[in-house]
Amino acid sequence: MKKHLLFEKKMNPKNWREGAFKFMLIAGIQWFIFSTLAMIFYAGGTYINHIAPGYSFWANFFSDAGRTKGYNGKSNIVSCILWNTTLSIVGVSLIFFAIALQGFFTKAKTEKYLSILGSISGVFAGIFFIGLALTPLDIYTEEHIMLYRPAFLSSFLMAVFYTIVILLNKSYLNRYALIFLAFAIILVFYIIFLFSGVSIETTEGLTMHATSQKIVAYVLLISFLIEGYGAWKFEKS
Repeated sequence: MKKHLLFEKKMNPKNWREGAFKFMLIAGIQWFIFSTLAMIFYAGGTYINHIAPGYSFWANFFSDAGRTKGYNGKSNIVSCILWNTTLSIVGVSLIFFAIALQGFFTKAKTEKYLSILGSISGVFAGIFFIGLALTPLDIYTEEHIMLYRPAFLSSFLMAVFYTIVILLNKSYLNRYALIFLAFAIILVFYIIFLFSGVSIETTEGLTMHATSQKIVAYVLLISFLIEGYGAWKFEKS
């Protein structure tokens, strides 16, 4: 009888969602740690300057850390493993987070359908991030570039849908809608910038692209860390 009750407790949807939200928090924290280590161990070189030493925060993309070889031709295996592993974990956590978050919005029809759309977008974003991790830039260049924009576009759609859903919901705190909204607005400017035609063939253009990517990536992770914490607190209450 006790074993049966223990099994039911473990299978309780509430317990599953709480685990998913904790996973989101852990994934975000580990990303900050291991992405930094990946930069430290990067073999060297940038898109323009192949002999540049180490990793330049302003001239290297995150994807450079995931290359099997640096632009200087040297092995980048340590950085590659660190970056692609941490990005995969973030992708998986985002999938679970998106699915678990939808469980809060199942009563009102509008909230339910919009949250489903938001979670589908989040699942796709997670899949695209995993895809980026599985396609190192120097080996699968076309595939990696093809996955990059949809990853951020899907994240944007999730943020937009859940901004609306949370504002409609009377129980979920509106501050978390504002976090999603702020992220969505920043992402709009980034997407516009990506299609602006600014070339990475110049030092100034490369710096603009690499820096803007860093800003958006850190905003994305901080936003989802806050959202994960908020969802975890809401689940416990």
